[in-house]
Amino acid sequence: MQTNQWDQLSDYFSAPENSSTIHADVADNILIAWPSFLKGVQLIQADGTHLQALDYGCGGGSFCNKLSYRGYSVIGCDSSSAMINIAKKKFPKY
Repeated sequence: MQTNQWDQLSDYFSAPENSSTIHADVADNILIAWPSFLKGVQLIQADGTHLQALDYGCGGGSFCNKLSYRGYSVIGCDSSSAMINIAKKKFPKY
């Protein structure tokens, strides 16, 4: 059985956003990419009410949570079952 490399990295990439131990690779997404992306989305669509979003490569689900907070109905998918399990634990209502 072939191991998914993202499963092996799931603990590394699943640090909470407000953690003092957040890794640089994760911080790059949370602090640089996400705000720019979300600003662009908001320029096109004020909110996501009645809209759907797909987060392909959702990892631990934090970006899905941000989209959901903005009103989108979000589906997160990831090739890593370990990351999906983390997302389900962090955000059980999705």
